[in-house]
Amino acid sequence: MVLARALAARSSLLVLDEPTSALDTVTEVSVARAVAAHRRGAATVVLSASEVWCAAADRVLTVTEQDVAPEHTAEGATS
Repeated sequence: MVLARALAARSSLLVLDEPTSALDTVTEVSVARAVAAHRRGAATVVLSASEVWCAAADRVLTVTEQDVAPEHTAEGATS
């Protein structure tokens, strides 16, 4: 419900923190695709350890306790 409200607001920036952590993989993929389609052209920041979200990202940053790794593509994040 919260995700639906956030998408309906059509803000210029959407920040999602583990938005699908409680979902099975099939549903997670569906949600990620729907968010990507709905947010096309808008800024969306997703904080997630999920490979589904990394694969859907234009840019991936890896954050550790010490620093933020240089930007890379989704392929580099999941391989």
